Parts: sequence; C-alpha cells; structure tokens
Amino acid sequence: EPLVASGGVLIVNSSLTTRAPTRSDIRVVEIPANNIAEALGNAKLVNMVLTGALLAATRVLPLEAVERALEAHLPERHRGLLEANVRALHQGAALVEGQPEAA
Repeated sequence: EPLVASGGVLIVNSSLTTRAPTRSDIRVVEIPANNIAEALGNAKLVNMVLTGALLAATRVLPLEAVERALEAHLPERHRGLLEANVRALHQGAALVEGQPEAA
C-alpha cells in the first residue's frame, strides 16, 4: 500500500488479508482471488484472477490481448490450462467492472 503512487490502483487479494487499506488517495480493488481460483477448480489460477482485476481497473491492456499472448506463448505441456486461465482472467475483470472507479 505505501508503494502505490497517489491516484494509483491497489489490487488486494481479500482472501488473504485481514486489514483494510487505509489510503484515500488511491483506488482500492479487493478481490477474493483465492476463493475464485478454488471455485474454478485450480488454486494456481490466483494470479490470473488478479491480472484480470488489474487489467479491468487500469485498462492498460484489453483482456483479449492477454488471451492472445497466452495462446501464443503457453507451452504445449500447459495447453490444457488455457481455457481455465482465460476464465480466471475474465472472472477477475468481471468483479472490478461493478466497482466504482474513483479513488
């Protein structure tokens, strides 16, 4: 939290935290990423849930760009995880879309 620049975005995995952020000059997005990943059937999807949330909150890249990158660069041995990663990405983004944007 102290490292986020004023006006920035802090993505919090609320599945793991017990303390609420205290800053009022940043946008705080709390996502129960571990719970979502487990509901999707794979705890390793946590990072993709958080990535989706970050992308939706910042709009730095469209989700489709990350989907294309995953498809292009995911090693063959992990191809079976592509669909789950895309679902996790979209789940994280969907949770942010209903939250207010003001910091």
